[in-house]
Amino acid sequence: MTFYPFNMTFYPFNMTYIFKVVLCYPSQNTRKFKAKLVMNLSDRHYSKQSYVLVNAKYALTRNEIDLILTLLTEIKKEDKDFQDYIFSLKDLEFKTSKKWHSKQLKDTVKGLMNKPLEIKESPDKWEIINWFSYFKYDNGIITCRFDNRLKPYLLGIKNPLFIISDLRMILPIRSSYSKRIYLLLKEYAKIAPESFK
Repeated sequence: MTFYPFNMTFYPFNMTYIFKVVLCYPSQNTRKFKAKLVMNLSDRHYSKQSYVLVNAKYALTRNEIDLILTLLTEIKKEDKDFQDYIFSLKDLEFKTSKKWHSKQLKDTVKGLMNKPLEIKESPDKWEIINWFSYFKYDNGIITCRFDNRLKPYLLGIKNPLFIISDLRMILPIRSSYSKRIYLLLKEYAKIAPESFK
């Protein structure tokens, strides 16, 4: 097929045909723009978090824990700040290997927003933080960002007091309590490996 410039003076094409050509043959710039709008979740399975978070006080459901730990894998080692994660519901289903309905996701997110974690250093020194600053759902596209107050516990952790967990090991665990125990055991195994054996 030969393509001509869309100049109505020299090539009086039918407008319907022109619109079809534009829709069927989007420009390279258009494809790049759409690619920037929606990112696929990475294929990373490991996440890193401070002992402070592992030992924080919180009570979450299985879906809430799975959502948090799945998105923790999106944090890169070189990240200096949190970013907006933009991905599709289908992508979330693929990475977690389970079905997510929009209502189920909404209920999970609302539950998370109503269940902040408590970081307590002493009876007179504590902090209440939400996991996420916001969540947005728009026709199958999800946008979210971790709360900035979590940066010291998730970004640039330089001391050895952290754990690395494998999402593939946690997702199959059905009980939310067992998921917490898994994280605590990862911490204990690092602190006292000989005792753990």
